[in-house]
Amino acid sequence: MTTPIATTTMNVVPPKKKARPDRDLVVYSTKSGKWHWKLLTPNGKVIQARSGPDGYKRRDDATTAARRLLLATVTNSAVRLVVHKADGTIDDRGLIS
Repeated sequence: MTTPIATTTMNVVPPKKKARPDRDLVVYSTKSGKWHWKLLTPNGKVIQARSGPDGYKRRDDATTAARRLLLATVTNSAVRLVVHKADGTIDDRGLIS
């Protein structure tokens, strides 16, 4: 007579995203209408930035360029997207990675 073997299954839970971002990606517009971006640490220090008179014509172009940099250099990090417009309004878009 054989006895049945008990089997157990384990559920693998993916790690949760951090509630607080490790970095802020700030996309901002200047009075000239050009868009720029900068990557900041939680204490406000600039890690990487794209500025100067040759900024981007569209906000989406600046955001896309910054995201490409993030994909190539930053791994396992929570990044929040913040948009500063020339009129002074700020739009927090939440976590993007």
